Amino acid sequence: MKKQGISVMGIIVFVGLIALIAWGLNYIVTKDYVIVRTPIVDEQNNINENAPASSLVATTTTTSSTTTSDTSSTNAATIASTTSANSSNLTVTFNGKSFSPTSLTIKKGQTVKFVNNGSEKMWVASNPFPSSADYPAFNEKSGADVGSSWSFTFDKTGVWFYHNHYHPAQGAKIVVNAK
Repeated sequence: MKKQGISVMGIIVFVGLIALIAWGLNYIVTKDYVIVRTPIVDEQNNINENAPASSLVATTTTTSSTTTSDTSSTNAATIASTTSANSSNLTVTFNGKSFSPTSLTIKKGQTVKFVNNGSEKMWVASNPFPSSADYPAFNEKSGADVGSSWSFTFDKTGVWFYHNHYHPAQGAKIVVNAK
């Protein structure tokens, strides 16, 4: 006569299956929200991939772009995705799918205005999703309605990647240099 019950081997197999299912579900749920970070470059241009972004001053080369308009065409000129801001150009617009510009370089202490021109709410927050741990203060903490805006003053130097908390794959970066 066989004993009825659960064997040790049965428990191990069951726990292994549960772990495999949990891993698979985690992969399926999070695969669209992987946020890739570029290596951080310190003042001597040494790449330090393990250093927190808040502790380093990023050195970057900014590009300038010229826009031209063609009055006979309905296509607007494309503005470069990297912008070095002067004191009058500190606005990032959100069109419902992406932020423009995708990279903005400013000085420490400057304020950036994030304008929602999309068709639904926008929630600006620093990476990584969902914790915003890279720069916790850089988090709107609630959504900006369509047509409204949110402003943030950057008081830390570094490269700050951010996202729309409602759709984390939509993101960009702010490079904050010392004054």
